[in-house]
Amino acid sequence: MSTSPEHRAALARWKAAERARRRDQGLVAVTVYVRPKARPMVHLVATLINELTSPHAPTDRTKDMILPTDPVVATNRFLADKVESLLLERDALRAFSKAVMRSWPHDDLDGGDLQDAAIAHGLLIGILVSKSCSEQCRCAEYYAPDELAGGVICYRPTPLLTGQKT
Repeated sequence: MSTSPEHRAALARWKAAERARRRDQGLVAVTVYVRPKARPMVHLVATLINELTSPHAPTDRTKDMILPTDPVVATNRFLADKVESLLLERDALRAFSKAVMRSWPHDDLDGGDLQDAAIAHGLLIGILVSKSCSEQCRCAEYYAPDELAGGVICYRPTPLLTGQKT
């Protein structure tokens, strides 16, 4: 279908005026290529972003989008939370590794320094006890009975160290 030069010029003027009007509103055009299956999700996210960044208060529709019942959105939120959790764990373990390796290669690392680093980076937690916690607890071996009866701090591994869920 061919169009006349006048028609093309009018269309170009209209597009330029439309872009200027949207630019004056603070809007930016974005071109994204997505698979047809993903279009509803992209539309949902774009709408949510526009409504959340609007100068007006969020609408009930926005609130419904924030707490979606769509299983795909719920799964994506779960995965995003899981990734964030893993990144926090990675950062804590990296900080612990750096603290431990500060003494390398010229100094020694004693058990007290290692324990302090593990506590500081969330790998160990201190619990006040007045008796042996279990058969694996070494507090009974380390402390005299009167010290243990008076209360001592027993250091236990956290889920970050054991890998177990809380």
